[in-house]
Amino acid sequence: MTTTTKTKTETPLFLECARCIGKGHINAYAHYANGVCFDCDGTGGTWTTEEREERLAKRREQDRARRARKAEEKAAKMDAAREAFLAQREGLAEALKTDHHIIEDLDYTLARNGELSEKQVALAFRIVEQVAERAAELDARPMENVPEGRSEVTGEVVSLKWEDNHFSPSPDAPMVCKIVVADERGFRLHGTAPKAIREELAKGDRVTFTATLEPKEAGFGFFKRATKARVL
Repeated sequence: MTTTTKTKTETPLFLECARCIGKGHINAYAHYANGVCFDCDGTGGTWTTEEREERLAKRREQDRARRARKAEEKAAKMDAAREAFLAQREGLAEALKTDHHIIEDLDYTLARNGELSEKQVALAFRIVEQVAERAAELDARPMENVPEGRSEVTGEVVSLKWEDNHFSPSPDAPMVCKIVVADERGFRLHGTAPKAIREELAKGDRVTFTATLEPKEAGFGFFKRATKARVL
C-alpha cells in the first residue's frame, strides 16, 4: 500500500528592492555598471512566500519582546541597586537634585551602573557646596535697577532650562532654552538664550551679548532680541 504525503503549498510573494523600488537600476548611477542596482543585482527584488514572511515577522516580534523584557529586568535591577546605594549614603539623594551639569552626569552614571565611586560621591558633595556658596555670593550683591532699552549684558548663567515652545501652533515645535543671567552690574535678567550659543551653553558659563532690556522690579528684568552673543 502506497502512502501519499500532502505537501503544503505556500503563496509566492515578490519583495521589491528598497533601493531601486523594483526597477533593477538607478539612473543616477548610470556611469557605474550601467546603473545596475548593487543591492539586488538588477533583479528588482527577491522572491519569497507570504507564509515565510509571516514566520519571520513573528520571530522578529518575539526577539523584540525578549529584548524589551531583558531591558526592563536590567532597569529594575539598576533601580534597586541605586536605591540601596543612596540609602547607605546620607544626603546623597538630595545632593543629586542640584541643578548642575556635572551632577546630572553623576546621576545618570548612578542610574546606569547602580553605584558611584567614592571619589564621585565626594565630588557631588563638593559641587553642592560650591553651588551654595556661589548662590549666597550672588544674593549678597546689592540689587541695582535694570536699565531700559538696548544694552550690553555680561554675566554668569545662573539658571538654564529647556522648555516647550508654548507660542508655536505646532506640537512638534523645537524646545526653547530659557536662561537667567546675573549681570555683573548687580541685577538678573531672564530671557531666551541667544541662538548662536544656546547649544553649547551650560549653567555657570560667563556670557556676553547685546539685548533690549525691560525692567520688572528692583534687581530683576527681562531681555529679548539678543545679538553678538558669545561664551567668555
